[in-house]
Amino acid sequence: MATRRDKAKELMDIVGALYEAAFDNALWPQLARHVSRVFDSPSACIQAIATPAAQPLLLTRTDNIHDAAMESYRQYYWQRDVWVNAANELGRPGVLLGTDMISSSDLENSEFWQDWSRGLEQYHIVGAMFATGGGGSGAVGVHRPRNARGFDEADRHMLGLLLPHMRNALRLQRELADAEAARCAALDGLERARTAIVVVARDGRVVFANRIAEQLLAEGDGVAMVGHRLVARHDATSRHLARLVDEVASLTIGQGEPASHGFLIPRLNRMPLTAMAAPFPVARSLAGCAGRGAILLLKDPETPGAAGDALREIFGLTRAEASLTAALAQGDSLETFAAAGGVTMNTARTHLKRVFEKTGTCRQGQLISLILRSSAYLAARGGHVAPHPNG
Repeated sequence: MATRRDKAKELMDIVGALYEAAFDNALWPQLARHVSRVFDSPSACIQAIATPAAQPLLLTRTDNIHDAAMESYRQYYWQRDVWVNAANELGRPGVLLGTDMISSSDLENSEFWQDWSRGLEQYHIVGAMFATGGGGSGAVGVHRPRNARGFDEADRHMLGLLLPHMRNALRLQRELADAEAARCAALDGLERARTAIVVVARDGRVVFANRIAEQLLAEGDGVAMVGHRLVARHDATSRHLARLVDEVASLTIGQGEPASHGFLIPRLNRMPLTAMAAPFPVARSLAGCAGRGAILLLKDPETPGAAGDALREIFGLTRAEASLTAALAQGDSLETFAAAGGVTMNTARTHLKRVFEKTGTCRQGQLISLILRSSAYLAARGGHVAPHPNG
């Protein structure tokens, strides 16, 4: 039998494992086995619940809760879980024993016991519901079969020692997931707007580049990465860029004017890149030392414009009308579009008239402004839309 010192060590190990799992979802599955072992029980699980009406997400479970049982729980029994429902109705903070939640006779007469938990040898329980912030909650349950001894006050106390750490771990996991979702959404939005993002330390070291920026840096026309540092094609531009990064990095975010600087980066026989630099904190893990840096937003004016399929869906345009609209938004003239598509100017003007009617515009400038501000412009990911002379 485990001594009190052994139990204390096992509890501390579980606390450490909880916080490790908050940072790495792959570590959750083994936690249930640790929890069940410290309680001398064959069964345990921990769930995360986004909202009171949401289906719970099982983070960890012991082997007795097999895949088929979990599938039936997700499909049906989670709404009939007498322990979770009783804990919610009681609204009592802290750890509950099974007898606090439901009588033995009511449990044995329940559909949940008869058709689900009995087959998993879950009869006695010590568990808790706890808030994790943002309207979410968590649930932990440790179970024993009917022929085993029930849980007592010592078990309640032991789970109570773990409970604050379970709450903190699930809250931390949710906050990290929210932060990651926000980061991914921001990056995806900028990439859809075809914006290259480069984060540099004050000394010019590149500490982050999104996919579009990596493509620009690999091309080496305008900007490149040499020895992990951001440089421009021309020496004069490189020196200007280095001074600008140093100047911007010295600014305090949210204070000082101007908060950002715009400039052009020349390219060989191509339109220049437009760039905006703003102060940005650089973490120790990225730059080797915590400090200030700069974020550069680079736009290539030669990237494809609005997507033809999106224009057709949003504005109800034909393929020919969408091709014309995309060409105008890209900077082509009506004459250029007609020549490239092999159509007459009269046909091109007819297409343009119909586009005006469908988009509620009346001038080319107004049409282009609408397209550049529409979601059709964000949908473009490939190359130019080929002209289609026929609707």
